[in-house]
Amino acid sequence: MAIQVGAATVYAKRVDVVGTITYIGEAVVGTLDAGSTWRISKLDATSTPDLSITWASGTAAFDKVWNDRASFTYS
Repeated sequence: MAIQVGAATVYAKRVDVVGTITYIGEAVVGTLDAGSTWRISKLDATSTPDLSITWASGTAAFDKVWNDRASFTYS
């Protein structure tokens, strides 16, 4: 799935649901899952009704590997 953000930027999007955790990855269309140009966020619904949204390595930088999403520290 691709989404358009702003006027000209289009990102590929990956979503992985594991129990109450949802990982969301965004990268330039055509980026391989093993490429180190993803930004990854984690949505944690463990403490319902509150939803916690955090970033891999504490940053929204496009420098993560989607395949490694579960091994990052999120803040």
